[in-house]
Amino acid sequence: MNIRPCIAGILSVLVLVQCETSTNDDRQLEECLKEIGATKDSFTGPPNYDDPKVKCLQACYLKKNGMLIDGKAVADKLIDTMSKDRPKDVIDLLKAYIPACVDKANEEKDECELGEILRKCILRKIPHLASQH
Repeated sequence: MNIRPCIAGILSVLVLVQCETSTNDDRQLEECLKEIGATKDSFTGPPNYDDPKVKCLQACYLKKNGMLIDGKAVADKLIDTMSKDRPKDVIDLLKAYIPACVDKANEEKDECELGEILRKCILRKIPHLASQH
């Protein structure tokens, strides 16, 4: 089974990355898998967001892309990243809701849990984002 759709699914829900991947994305994925002690074979099928490795993969991706610094989510960077190629109405929603989600997530000390709290909050506030790739 191809790892790319599953990993893209995990990451796209959180940061809404585009379906196309770059060499940099592949390198970051390999680095994150190594950091969390996982392999591509660890991620087959639909993402299990209760799995600690899935949560830590989200956190690693956020860190590698400057959206999580020193254990804290960075609202401006999340908004910038998630706003790419989005219509104005979606960008306005991101600007309205992400700061509150970041504040809530930043109460968590564990980076892996922080990433999952952030993902859940964003999808709760703007549920239709999960279907936009």
